[in-house]
Amino acid sequence: MGLGQYAQINSLPVSVNPSSALNCCWEMPFRKGARLTIENLDDEQQTIYYQINYTLTDVPDDAAMFHAQFRRSNPLPYKEVHTLLDGVKGQGHYVGTYIAWGVKHPAGGARAR
Repeated sequence: MGLGQYAQINSLPVSVNPSSALNCCWEMPFRKGARLTIENLDDEQQTIYYQINYTLTDVPDDAAMFHAQFRRSNPLPYKEVHTLLDGVKGQGHYVGTYIAWGVKHPAGGARAR
């Protein structure tokens, strides 16, 4: 829901449904521990609902691990490059990028998330 605009998505790991139901279902195996953090980057207080399901089990040595990167440039300096992905090492599967791009206009400037 980039820039607050609703767009329905229905894929295996990600869904965006009416009434702002945003869901991600990724397998995220861990061997020793896991940490999930949520940060509000807005000036206004936000309400968030979340659910984390997990199973304690042995993780095979060849299990694919979950890695994610977050980048934001707001505003992106003139003629600068916004890097989507870098520093990746090892084997893995790139599953995609989500980007929302706002165009600079006189009524308030660019918005990008």
